[in-house]
Amino acid sequence: MNSHRKTTGTNSHRKITGTIAAGAVTGGLVAGAGLGLAPAANATCVSIFGIGGGADCSSTLLSAAFAVGDATAHADGLIGAAIAVGSGASATTSNAFTLATALGQNAAATAGGLFGAATQVGDNGSATTDGSGVLGNLGFNFALNITSGATEPGSSSVLAAGIANVATNWFGDGTAANPLTVFATGLINFATSVGGNGNTVESGSLDPSAPTSVFDIATNLFGNNNIVTAQGGLANWATNIGGNGNTAATNGSLSNTATNLFGNNNTVRTTNGYLNWARNVLGDSNTITADGGYGNWVRNFLGGGNNISIQAGNGNAARNVFGSDNVLEINAGFGNEARSFFGDGNHITANAGNADLASNFLGSDNNITSQGGYWNGARNIVGNGNELTSGGLGSNLNLALNVIGDGNNKVSTGPGNLNIGFNTFGANNTVNAGNPGPLTLAGAVFQNGQTVTRTNPGIAINNFGGSAAAMSSQSAVVPTSLAVSNKSTTDPSKTLGTGGKKVSTAGTGISKKLNNAAEGISKKLNKAAEGISKKLNKAAEGISKKKLSKAGAGSDDKG
Repeated sequence: MNSHRKTTGTNSHRKITGTIAAGAVTGGLVAGAGLGLAPAANATCVSIFGIGGGADCSSTLLSAAFAVGDATAHADGLIGAAIAVGSGASATTSNAFTLATALGQNAAATAGGLFGAATQVGDNGSATTDGSGVLGNLGFNFALNITSGATEPGSSSVLAAGIANVATNWFGDGTAANPLTVFATGLINFATSVGGNGNTVESGSLDPSAPTSVFDIATNLFGNNNIVTAQGGLANWATNIGGNGNTAATNGSLSNTATNLFGNNNTVRTTNGYLNWARNVLGDSNTITADGGYGNWVRNFLGGGNNISIQAGNGNAARNVFGSDNVLEINAGFGNEARSFFGDGNHITANAGNADLASNFLGSDNNITSQGGYWNGARNIVGNGNELTSGGLGSNLNLALNVIGDGNNKVSTGPGNLNIGFNTFGANNTVNAGNPGPLTLAGAVFQNGQTVTRTNPGIAINNFGGSAAAMSSQSAVVPTSLAVSNKSTTDPSKTLGTGGKKVSTAGTGISKKLNNAAEGISKKLNKAAEGISKKLNKAAEGISKKKLSKAGAGSDDKG
């Protein structure tokens, strides 16, 4: 019994001692916390279903918020999640079925609207989906921003707003002064940027008064400081691939396309209209524009400083291939074409009309115009500094043609119908056919400095068959560009001795033979042309007399 009492006393003593020790340990922990030995407050927080979290984490029923590393997370919508990781990171959701994820220093993600998902990966960027959850601004948007090395807060932002829009940036960056911006707004629009810095990629418009965009696509792949825009209308597509300082834009209407492939400082734009296409490939400082109309194509390939445009009209095409500083333009009309292949500084115009053609091939500094009516053509084939004009108001089936001729040749056909004017192997010639015509053919062949004109039905070639007031003096039969000179400032016999005399004699003989041959060809062409001209003139005169006789007989019958 005494033993039992002793044991009981001993246990009581141990309990008292344990209580004192526990109090000491607790006091030590509290003191340690006061001295900062415990982890810093608010470094990490969690709030689930509205429980816990404090000021830096909050949630609603069926939502959750997680913040790690001095970050904030707020899941304010029904059935959603906000996740923020990194110093200064923030993630916020609103409305139902939303997810916001911010990973990185000063990363920000905001998910609004129904079924909105916003993800920011990397430092100093933001991703936002916007919507109110009401009809017309429901949500269903997705925004993704992946930055690779942004060092300034607010240097890149991605926004998807409206209904079912997708905006993404993949490894592109910007600065606070020159930010990268990607946004898609409206209904089912897509805006994408891959790589590059300081780009602005827009599908849709942030202006509430602007037309709604539906299924527009804006894409930039690499390059810096590019502006890519597809705004308003339905199914428009703006694309830039590579290059710097480019603008590729579509504005309004249906299924227009603006594309720049490589090259710098280009402006490629389609405005209004349907199914129009503007494209630049491998060229710098070009302006490519299709403004209004239907099914118009404007294209540049390998050339700089060109200005190529179509204003209104339908089914027209303007294109430049391998050339710089050219101006190509089509103003209204249907099925017209203005084109330049291999040449610089040309001005080529198809003005109104239908199925008219203005064309240059291998030539520079030419002025070529086809206008009005139907199926008029003005074509320069190998030659520089020429002026060709075809057609006119109400004029049809006219052709102005220069083939291998340099130096201020002027060929004009029309006004009128069925007229042809041409120059070949000559310089400084002026050829006029028509006005009024019809059925006139006027041309200069192997001649320089001639004026050849035919205004009534018939043929005029060189100095045969022209209209009475059109004849002018002509140069030597062989143009200087083709003639072989037999003059020399240095006597070869003095330089080369006896051998030089033989070379000189042989050269003179060859020159005379070439000149004689060219003169013979020219005479034959002139003779043939004169014969044809006389026959056509006689036929035209007979037709005119028959018409007059028939008209006179008709008048007598009426009398």
